[in-house]
Amino acid sequence: QILLKNLKEGSEEYKKFLYIYRESFHMSQLINTLLEFSRSGRVNFQISSIKEIINNCLFILNPILEEKNFKIEVKEKDDLYIKTDPILLGQALFNLVKNSCEAVNYRGKVKLSYEKKGDKLLIFIEDDGPGIEEDLKEKVFQPFFSTKLGRGTGLGLTISYAIIKGIGGDLYFMKNQEKGTLAIMEIPYEDSYY
Repeated sequence: QILLKNLKEGSEEYKKFLYIYRESFHMSQLINTLLEFSRSGRVNFQISSIKEIINNCLFILNPILEEKNFKIEVKEKDDLYIKTDPILLGQALFNLVKNSCEAVNYRGKVKLSYEKKGDKLLIFIEDDGPGIEEDLKEKVFQPFFSTKLGRGTGLGLTISYAIIKGIGGDLYFMKNQEKGTLAIMEIPYEDSYY
């Protein structure tokens, strides 16, 4: 905060320190939320914008995306409002999008889209990476299981799965028609949220 006050607004230094400031605040919120969720399973439901959750996720990923010169394709649609915990859902989405980026080694394609289907909001994270073998689809949600050969903790998908289940939804993977993986998050949705 002190450094931000002494930097010229709009400068590269200002942007970097603003990012650090925002992410420090976000990390504090996230850690408290995850600790509370892991202790009690309690979820802080509130009416939340799906576009805002997606934009926050992409904002957090932005430094590595810029470094790798990689773009995530986001299929823009009308905003939808859901009753969920935006911090927890944002973390689950972040884990899945980051996994897809790593699966294509920041070189292939990663697409992010969503649609309302009946009483569900479906969020799709699609990549053209090597895909998940059929016999591993259930194992990927087990703690400490990883296909990243020494990289990562093997907890990202476990946490994401617990979060999605905790907010009353579901998470599963399918093989893409051509190649790669399609992760689908199903979130409860009601028209009365508008």
